[in-house]
Amino acid sequence: MKKILLIHFMFLSFFCYCQNDIEVYSADILYMVAWGSENNEIISKKPYGRNVEVKFNRVFKSIVITFFTEDNEPNILRFSYIQDVKKTDAWRMNIQGENNCMVYNYLPEYGKLIMMYEKLYENGTVVGLLVENAIKKN
Repeated sequence: MKKILLIHFMFLSFFCYCQNDIEVYSADILYMVAWGSENNEIISKKPYGRNVEVKFNRVFKSIVITFFTEDNEPNILRFSYIQDVKKTDAWRMNIQGENNCMVYNYLPEYGKLIMMYEKLYENGTVVGLLVENAIKKN
């Protein structure tokens, strides 16, 4: 009986430990942003979603963003880790099996998450998503 209780306790403690690996942040607005080719200055910044929640899994380096569109429809974006980018603090990630992007996770330090799509347009601009002023919930 003691062994069974010990096994249950170990399983429960492992489960609780794994739950601490997910950081949850909330923000008011998710922006669609266009960055210029020189100095990455912001050319255009348009609200893309509201009531944003960002869940970052530190173990699998995955990110799930939930938000509401202008039509009050819920939307989910799932980012899967591909690889670290050498000499930067960025990760190369895949968005729901379709597009690849570079993700800069500054949530713990500055409350900011930057996701830049890898596609570079002819005029040198890069499009992506930006979360600012995120607050840690857990």
